[in-house]
Amino acid sequence: MASTHRALPVLLRICALIRAAERISVGQQADLGAAGLKRTSRNEIHQLILATERLRASLMLAMQRLTKKQNPPPPPNPPA
Repeated sequence: MASTHRALPVLLRICALIRAAERISVGQQADLGAAGLKRTSRNEIHQLILATERLRASLMLAMQRLTKKQNPPPPPNPPA
């Protein structure tokens, strides 16, 4: 029974990360809680959150670049 109580917080964090990843995958905002984590953390859950945050940031940047390519600015007006 004691091991179940220790595992519960880990499972809750994993479930929260799954929900956040699902939101990210469909283009919705999600707070992963990565802001307060150190990159050097040795906690595996923290490392998973940080890696997912990097994926989220990369996906957002790629989508911004794709949008810019699809909607280029209009050409300048020729001199009169």
